[in-house]
Amino acid sequence: MVRKCKKCGKEFTPNSPSRYLCDECLEKKNITNIFREKTCQICGRKIDGYIATKYCPECSREKRNERQKTYRQKGFTRHIGDVDRCARCGAEYIVQSGAQKYCKLCAKLAAKENDHRQAVEYYHNRGGKEKSIENAKKIKENATVCPVCGKLFTALKKNPVYCSRECAEVAKNSEIKYFKGAGKPRMTPAATSKTGTSGVSWSKTNRKYVARITIDGVRRWLGSFDKLEDAVKARKEAEEKYLRGEQS
Repeated sequence: MVRKCKKCGKEFTPNSPSRYLCDECLEKKNITNIFREKTCQICGRKIDGYIATKYCPECSREKRNERQKTYRQKGFTRHIGDVDRCARCGAEYIVQSGAQKYCKLCAKLAAKENDHRQAVEYYHNRGGKEKSIENAKKIKENATVCPVCGKLFTALKKNPVYCSRECAEVAKNSEIKYFKGAGKPRMTPAATSKTGTSGVSWSKTNRKYVARITIDGVRRWLGSFDKLEDAVKARKEAEEKYLRGEQS
């Protein structure tokens, strides 16, 4: 099955029924999801980094060396079991770990406050409300390529796929054909068949013989008959019609 890339319109063969981007567009999407342009907080240099990246590699190395140098010069200022003051409320507490900064009453509150502060910083670093409005306009005004017909369309939904219901139906039927071996009907009867003909069975509810055929993954009803010969005949005619259409 051949599809048109949702981003650039280029034709490609997907390796999954749920894929709508070609190899190039998929690679770009994966890169932009992981890395983004960041500004070093020390030297102001533009770098490609993760969401939490603050410094370029050189400044990060210098800052780490300074921190280690300060730690070596300062030495141990407190030990496990010493008494220290909480960095939030100022109350005294007994030190239980090397990185402890807060008393037991303030520890959970301080963690929530730090999470909130980091979320606000991240929000403002990305442009704040202006960035949110810009993204909303981009979603509404972004033209998308339909993977079925290749038509450019402006989607009303956030994650559009097809330009119309007709293209969605075509894609749905083609996805059934995507699986190899699903297109050809079974010609030989199963070992448990009581009629001796593939696609013909006895219905206990209607007390009649039922004929069916599966084409492109879709089971089609051929009818119910009082006589086994009529059901077999309908099945044979459907097989000939299908094979003749496939060969032509």
